[in-house]
Amino acid sequence: MNKKNARRITLLLLLMFITYAIISQKGKVNHRDENNKIVTDVTFNLPMNTEEKVDLIVEANVEKISYSSEWIDDRVLEIEIDKPTSVENELVKLSAKNIKTKIPLVTKEFEKVIRIKEDARIDVIRINPVIGSEEVRIDSKIIIEMDEEIEAAYMYGLEGETKIEGKVITFKPNNLLKDNKDYNVKVAIVPVSKKQSRLININFKTEDIESKKIVEILKDEGVLKVYEDGEIVKLYKASVGLPEFETPEGRFKLTDRGASFYSKKYGQGAKYWVRIVGNYLIHGYARDKEGNILEKNKIGEPASHGCIRLDDENAKWIYNNVERNTFTIIR
Repeated sequence: MNKKNARRITLLLLLMFITYAIISQKGKVNHRDENNKIVTDVTFNLPMNTEEKVDLIVEANVEKISYSSEWIDDRVLEIEIDKPTSVENELVKLSAKNIKTKIPLVTKEFEKVIRIKEDARIDVIRINPVIGSEEVRIDSKIIIEMDEEIEAAYMYGLEGETKIEGKVITFKPNNLLKDNKDYNVKVAIVPVSKKQSRLININFKTEDIESKKIVEILKDEGVLKVYEDGEIVKLYKASVGLPEFETPEGRFKLTDRGASFYSKKYGQGAKYWVRIVGNYLIHGYARDKEGNILEKNKIGEPASHGCIRLDDENAKWIYNNVERNTFTIIR
């Protein structure tokens, strides 16, 4: 081979190399998640001029995003950006043009859209009642514990009071849950951090009470409720025991009843009594030995020796309409 042909071959190879470099202009992009950062490696097929600054463009659905870039070697550019965590910020676009190589007049570019994984959200530690559970008590609260502090929570499918203490959400329904019923409630949880909000579906089935009516007595609120077929049919003001005569809490079945009674021990009696358990009764106004009404204006506040005290008219309705063995909850 003469020198002239050798020069032609050399020029041809150089031309092929430059053509390949220009055609293969885009760098190869790989990314990984590290804590709250997205680390992206851009790999080039030519040695790059690492002394030149890369004009990096990072686009996301946020007003401002922090990032940095660094050459690992003359073919790999590492880019580190803060991870967007809100629902609207699932995509991040990375791009750069005219990145200089070590070959004169040859430049590179790259463009990549990265989808953020949905692991940038709060996680559930525990749920009570357990999802899918059966025989859940009708007086249950719903308790959810997350892995970080909660700013707000919204319950859909039940009405009640939501209380947030740090990482724990406690939801107290306004009324007893219906017995022998399948529930499917949704809870939207907003964390204090900028992580994604979380929507949790909680399904469970309540216990079968096997009682036509249910009586619920709320001590702190001073009320008695009567449910029939899961709906409130009566709501009465009620007095519970004084602090020194605490009304017992628990689950009971009503037993015997009578038109009136009188206690020599306490010097009081009442009309229309229905027994809850032991000497604890539901009854009307407190009366003296002669039948005179005592403390009529105290219904709704603690006033009794442990019994549940109602207006006479309301006690009479309970006496006449709430059957023996009716399921009763005091809480």
